Amino acid sequence: MWLVYALLAALFACLTMILAKVMRSLDSNITVTSRPGVVLVMAWSVVLVAGCAGKSGRAHKPSLANENWKIAYCIHRVASAPPLTCDWHDPAWQGAETAELTHARPEGSDHRPKVAVRLLHDDSYIYGLFQVHDRFVRAVNIGYQVPVYKDSCVEFFFRPDVGPGYFNLEMNAGGSYLFQYGSRYYQRGKLKVNRSAVAEAYGRMLTVKTTLPEFVEPEIEGPLTWYVQFVIPVATLEAYCGKIDALGKRTWRGNFYKCADETSHPHWLAWAPLPRLSHHLPECFGTLTLE
Repeated sequence: MWLVYALLAALFACLTMILAKVMRSLDSNITVTSRPGVVLVMAWSVVLVAGCAGKSGRAHKPSLANENWKIAYCIHRVASAPPLTCDWHDPAWQGAETAELTHARPEGSDHRPKVAVRLLHDDSYIYGLFQVHDRFVRAVNIGYQVPVYKDSCVEFFFRPDVGPGYFNLEMNAGGSYLFQYGSRYYQRGKLKVNRSAVAEAYGRMLTVKTTLPEFVEPEIEGPLTWYVQFVIPVATLEAYCGKIDALGKRTWRGNFYKCADETSHPHWLAWAPLPRLSHHLPECFGTLTLE
């Protein structure tokens, strides 16, 4: 954008010089009263050119906030819950779409796990399953609302079509998880962020299961595939965002992430790309369509 402003400044200077020369060379037959009209016309020409250039500069590179809604995932409806077995190849999951986390932040190490996720729903529950082809796996934070993002961790952020905020469910390789409801708002022109932990009485209504032990230390350096399966009841969400009723035929926003902040090879992957290193950017969420 600074380049656009620099070009505009140069253009304005050139037009000003031209205007000055024209005024000096005005034929003596042009009356004094008509000269302001000439000046006014040329001034408007400068404004129009600058305006057009400014619009061109602003439209040059659309923001992720304007583009990520085009990245879409459909959560298909099922008649019954998938078995809680963390089995990626179970027939219950074969009708689900697969979303891959291919956008890596440059702040991370050269380790790039291959991560995919599948979601389903049956109007009352959201079912999810992550598959992670990984290395340098670690899980030392145990319990509810602990900082699991420091471990080998997968995350599901989503914003329902009711209520002012979004949920973030973060789960480490050992099955411990963090669950919050957050919102962003402006107060006196300044952006404010309010994130609150989902109370344990509601948070424990979720089910999280993994294929690894609860505690993984020392770090597993070699190649390893691990899975996390989760179940989110609508009743838990309604306690924070308001009445949802049936999940079908709705459009939400969301993103999927993989991180490992305090492992030997930290990394940050996303399904929908991020403009900076922060997962709490609901304006950059992709589109989730619930069948």
